[in-house]
Amino acid sequence: MCFKLLESNQGAISEFIRFNKKVYSNRKDIKKRFCWYILENPVLEDKEKPNVLLCFGKGSKIVGQYLLNPFEWSFRGKKHKGYWGIDYFVLEGESGVCGAVLARTAIRNYRPYFTIGPSEISKMICLALGTRTVGSLKKFIWPRNPAIPLLIGISLIVKRRPFLIRQESNDDKFPVRLSCNGVKFRRIEELDGWKEYHWKETIELSRSLQFLRWRFFNKYRKYYFYLTSNLAKPSYFVVRRCFWRGLIVLVIVDYRTAYRDYDSWQAILHAAKVLARLNRCDGVITGSSHEFFDKGLKRKSFIKVGRESLILTNCEICFSDEVIEKREIIYATMADCDTDLCFGE
Repeated sequence: MCFKLLESNQGAISEFIRFNKKVYSNRKDIKKRFCWYILENPVLEDKEKPNVLLCFGKGSKIVGQYLLNPFEWSFRGKKHKGYWGIDYFVLEGESGVCGAVLARTAIRNYRPYFTIGPSEISKMICLALGTRTVGSLKKFIWPRNPAIPLLIGISLIVKRRPFLIRQESNDDKFPVRLSCNGVKFRRIEELDGWKEYHWKETIELSRSLQFLRWRFFNKYRKYYFYLTSNLAKPSYFVVRRCFWRGLIVLVIVDYRTAYRDYDSWQAILHAAKVLARLNRCDGVITGSSHEFFDKGLKRKSFIKVGRESLILTNCEICFSDEVIEKREIIYATMADCDTDLCFGE
């Protein structure tokens, strides 16, 4: 058994892609996803040296992996580099040494380490290796009709998708202009500029111009990016459609407003509902890690569903348990880590 980083030659990458097709059989376009999300990441310093840890067993076959995707985050206006821990997987029946060494190498050598929504086993390993919980990403849904919560409940109980309300339509209706609650939004196909906000005493996951261009204006997945026309208080939101538990939902993948800008947040939620109705979606779903957004969602009749996805890190910022409990520590959305990429697969 040996451990090393993914090599950049075509043979090594092909073997890596074959391994992922085997363990993530439900994923589509795995190679395309890897090339975009890992190799084209603007924070990755060297495309020839992606942070992909591999464990090799008998016959030099891959038996485990841990991917560390770099990103930028800030606190009190100072920007830092970090690593998202994603796609941690070891083949069943392999030695526990493989999983232990992969995890220890990833979490201790790629600092600060962050992850969202680890499995129960992965969470215990992360905590044992010095990470701590700094918050969680909660899922909220606005059901377009009263029957939707019942269908979701049934799907959770039977662990499968018992209903398929209708086939998804390719007739997308995402107007170029929207006006909601006095806030005007414009759907854009390219982004010329963006100013990052700073939320007081909050870990902010960077939304630099290069991040937004890479993340939402790509060829891997179709997103609809809506930007306000208000130059004094700019904000945006990003949506896509997908199947989820037999439903067709509009996902608010990402959103940004100025610090506690209540009017913009309510306008974003209103606009998402309008788009859901236009596209005959069964509801709107999104994620929130901050109490400000939690409250706004509840006011707009969004309901919390499913388990919350814990956010773990070993960054050296100390927060009291009381402050963490208030849910004011971190501003994350479904666009962070691989939350959005795995949702609806």
